[in-house]
Amino acid sequence: MRHRLLIPLALVLASCTSDAPRSTATETRHATAPRTFFELRRTSETPSPGFHEVTAESGVLHVSDDTLLTNEDVASAGAVDDGSGSPKIELVFTPEGRRRFATATRDYVGQTLVLLIDQHVETMLAFDAEIDQPSVQIAKGGATTMEAAARFAARFDRARAASAAH
Repeated sequence: MRHRLLIPLALVLASCTSDAPRSTATETRHATAPRTFFELRRTSETPSPGFHEVTAESGVLHVSDDTLLTNEDVASAGAVDDGSGSPKIELVFTPEGRRRFATATRDYVGQTLVLLIDQHVETMLAFDAEIDQPSVQIAKGGATTMEAAARFAARFDRARAASAAH
């Protein structure tokens, strides 16, 4: 099944079968956790309680105060080549992160989610189906070389380690 993305960030699935238990309720982590580098959040087309305005290149977005996924849900990040010569950043989830990502992609099928990097909108995503995989590969627009992808992944790992130390 094809997974639709709205802006130039592609999630390419790593191959693996699902063995995680399915959760029926959407679970969120409140935004009061230690500073995070990576966040996946819901969006709303209109101002709503529990959402705040964020300015993006495409205009003003209404972003949820709760996070669906953070760098704490990622075990490691690394630069990979997908075989086509395009550098990618691979995020390997913790068991909890995998469960949270699967829940988010299932509970918000067809809805717009936003990926924040350093509290700035990186891209908006929409999924056609649940993605229950141990890792994903991100084709980040600025990572046009393996060196740039490696620098981004190292920055991600440093932020993840710093938040884990809190």
